[in-house]
Amino acid sequence: MGISVSNGGSGGSGIVIVRYPIPFLSYSETTIKTQGTYAIKSSAPVTTSLNKTLTRTVSPTINLTDRTIIKFDIRATRTGSNIKIGIRDSGGTTTYITPNITSANVYQTIDWDISAVSNANKDALDRIIIEIVNADASNTFYIDNLFAPDIPPNAPTINRAAALSNTSIEWGWTDNSSGASQEDEFRVYSSTGGLLTTRTADTTFWIETGLKRNKEYSRYIQAYNTAGSSNSATITWRTKPGAFQSKVSQGQPTRAGANAFGFVGDAVWEWDVPVKSGSALTITTYIRYNTEYGGPTTKPKLTLSGKGISPTSVSATSSAENAWELLNINAGTPSQNATLTLRAEGFSNTPGAKFYIDDINVSQ
Repeated sequence: MGISVSNGGSGGSGIVIVRYPIPFLSYSETTIKTQGTYAIKSSAPVTTSLNKTLTRTVSPTINLTDRTIIKFDIRATRTGSNIKIGIRDSGGTTTYITPNITSANVYQTIDWDISAVSNANKDALDRIIIEIVNADASNTFYIDNLFAPDIPPNAPTINRAAALSNTSIEWGWTDNSSGASQEDEFRVYSSTGGLLTTRTADTTFWIETGLKRNKEYSRYIQAYNTAGSSNSATITWRTKPGAFQSKVSQGQPTRAGANAFGFVGDAVWEWDVPVKSGSALTITTYIRYNTEYGGPTTKPKLTLSGKGISPTSVSATSSAENAWELLNINAGTPSQNATLTLRAEGFSNTPGAKFYIDDINVSQ
């Protein structure tokens, strides 16, 4: 019987800790057990067994870093707190529990909270110790299924959403679990809870295909192991071009009137601009982006291009975060009649990133 660092199904195996001559005897029990083939059965005679110990040397040592609970099953002919159980770290620190037996001759499961024990004092356990602390009467007891449960993984964080095409989006996330809480896999769900795919442990992205053009999709990522699961926040993104109508009636930014152009952070959108030769061309518009768009990210940009002019670009500045900013494109004088292209372009894949354009005015 030893500590198993895994789930309960592979807990104490029933290996004999040690055999002592009377006054304290321990041996394998094949009948009275809770799992596996054997349990530890120990006999502690009245008086003479007081303060006697059984020690099981563990090799190789067991690492319980970040583990918070040890579970075991115990049964005794005496009720009360008569037995002390310890785990010794190779550094010399021993941590004890004295379980209280509430009913005689019935197995009960003990949850041993080791969350207050530093990792330095549980990262190399080399001994399991059983000690008799009350021998006012003889006692026969059994210990089985001693194990440290797995820890549910931490929730991942979605840190990227990118429209790769009109039919695909890449979802990226940060893996926040390792060690005792390591995930077995990641699961990608729709916002309504439909399972879309599973990804192997330590994977941090998934490219979703087969989507519809300029349609909004909402997803969350679940980290899973046998101890449980944890979910990221739900993130919404659009396939290309990533454009939508920003409506004041829905609480979305508009500068004048009921509507503006809204875009996810990596959107690309184009307008046709008919122009004539011989007259100076100026385009003005208002632009803004939200906090989620990101500080160091390249700001949304407008580019005018086409026949008869030199391509001209102008970008939003830091003043455009959550506030409208006037942009001017002075394109000069077109050398021919043409239909130019005004292109709006975003550069942020940060979840929740959006930018907006309103009041485009072409003057010639």
